This record gives sequence, C-alpha cells and structure tokens, in this order.
Amino acid sequence: MSIANFFLYTARFLRVKHLQNGIIRPIIEKNLGGGNMEVTIRRACCDDIARLHEMLLGIAAFHGNARPDIFKTGSAKYSPDDLKIILQNPDYHIFVADGNGVCGYVFCILQTVEDHPLLQSRRELYVDDLYVEPTCRGKGIATLL
Repeated sequence: MSIANFFLYTARFLRVKHLQNGIIRPIIEKNLGGGNMEVTIRRACCDDIARLHEMLLGIAAFHGNARPDIFKTGSAKYSPDDLKIILQNPDYHIFVADGNGVCGYVFCILQTVEDHPLLQSRRELYVDDLYVEPTCRGKGIATLL
C-alpha cells in the first residue's frame, strides 16, 4: 500500500473532516474541556522542532525518573539537529496532533524487507515513538495519530 493510499484509508477509517494537501483534519468527537476540540493531524515541519524537542525532553525525564537503571536523564532521544535531519529523510515520517498548539506526535519509519530468509519482501511502517501531552490524554488523540 502506498503512503497516499494509507492516508486515504486512514482518512476513511477515522471519519475525517477532510484530507487536503497531505493534511488529515479529523474531528475528535469527545467533549474536550467543555466543548468539541478540533485536532489536526499533520506532518511535522521545521517550525515544530522546538516543540517536538520539548516533548521529547519531557518523556525522557519521565522515563529517567521511573527507571534510572535504564534511562539517562537530562537528554532526549533526538536533538534539534537530529530532528532537522529526520524531517528531511524520506523514510522517516513525523506527524503531530495540533489543537491550539502541538499536543502530541508519532515518529514513523518506512522499512523495506528484502531477501529475508523467512519474510516476504515488503514495505512496512514502523511506529518508533508515540506521545501525547498528559493534559490531552484520554481524548482519543493517540488513536488519531
């Protein structure tokens, strides 16, 4: 399935408001803070790097505090420079949930399996990382991402 067909399938599955210029604009139909909140799922851009890095630092701190035996504190999985490179890589796809500001993300990697002794050759989308701000959790945003 091509990326374009994947988005169209996803758009139909989520009862999307509209799909235009590669932007999926679904409406979360749950009551979010006293009214329906419109959340746009879109590809991340360079303008999102600072916010993405802020969220990456937040989740790294959470993991570091919960499991200091495994995770380091004070750093993130990706630096702002790493994010700039990732955004230019055609095999990486970062999507953000934007509802009056970016409140979540998903990092995806397109992987190609070829000449594997057991598996058929194929392209697959691997979810590398998924995060939703604590204040926005439980509202269906991760499902949309």
